[in-house]
Amino acid sequence: MPRPDLLARLDAGLRRPLILLSAPAGFGKTTLLSQWLEQCATPSAWLSLDQGDNDLVEFLRYMIAAVRTLFPMPVPKPKR
Repeated sequence: MPRPDLLARLDAGLRRPLILLSAPAGFGKTTLLSQWLEQCATPSAWLSLDQGDNDLVEFLRYMIAAVRTLFPMPVPKPKR
């Protein structure tokens, strides 16, 4: 089901450094984001959390791993 109003709000969010989408289970967050990312040319990283992810260190590890998919670290050249 297309939701043009919500897609437009996500487009407007591109002017900000971060978009957070939060809603109860079953409200179509994954479907909405999937539709939006298909039409959006902006690089994105996907991070899904649940109640068990209530540890700052683990959250940061997940977030860094997600961001690294956008900006992979170059492989260092061996020193001679």
